[in-house]
Amino acid sequence: MSVEHIDTLGRAVEETSAEAVEASGLVSSAGRVPADLHARKVREWSRQQRRDDDIAAQHRRRRAARRLAIFENDDGMTVVHGELDPVAGKQLAQAIADETDRLFRLDGGRGQADKVRTSEQRRADALCALVGGDGRSTTGSDRGPVRNQMIVLFTASDGQATDGHLPDGSPLPADVMARLACGSDLFALALSAGGDPLWAGRRTRLATDAQWRALIARDGGCVACDADLSRCEAHHVVAWQPPGAGPTDIDNLVLLCRHHHHLVHDDGWKLIGDGTGGWLLQPP
Repeated sequence: MSVEHIDTLGRAVEETSAEAVEASGLVSSAGRVPADLHARKVREWSRQQRRDDDIAAQHRRRRAARRLAIFENDDGMTVVHGELDPVAGKQLAQAIADETDRLFRLDGGRGQADKVRTSEQRRADALCALVGGDGRSTTGSDRGPVRNQMIVLFTASDGQATDGHLPDGSPLPADVMARLACGSDLFALALSAGGDPLWAGRRTRLATDAQWRALIARDGGCVACDADLSRCEAHHVVAWQPPGAGPTDIDNLVLLCRHHHHLVHDDGWKLIGDGTGGWLLQPP
């Protein structure tokens, strides 16, 4: 068990109790999975143990602690440094990721974009474009890829939204969910608003938006690490190309970050189930 595993368990004890963590089985599972995946699992468990009042109090505390500083360093460069609550932070990060992806494609995409500017430069240019009003609109038909949209998950029960959280497991209080829902599109997990199925068979290779939303809800990010959704791609467990001929169905798709996706396709690594619903990467 690494220091990262211990730190994650310590935070779970602070949010719940030592007795609850011990009874959860999280301690025994810590040594079997990487620290970042274990942290995601612990966040999900901790969220399920907490009361709505506790979640709301934590959000108010984080919201009250928001701050932003803008200053010039000794070289005359402008430095931006701040801290935001999880909801505002995710909205900002997703907007920048969407604009960064647009600039990546504008620069020529994979194999060409980094000859134009670095990923850090594109991210900086994306922020300036959004602040200056030159960034692409994120409403209506101009929405970016699902992976770069603000996603909130919840369970509908008797007409009420409960258990609201971000894909990484961060819980949301009811009043924040209500505010976000006022200006958001709502989609069911099984079908999109247009009735698109999650099982596309061999008719298409790329995952649909409906499948992306289902993958976000199920996987929360890369199944091999804790990479953000904006860095993930849909991977066919059984390869779509012959001789695998795997279908583009939700039960044959998982989220992998670009790094691990390349390991599987280019370097001979294998993605195998761990027998508990999780996944392991096996080197060649």
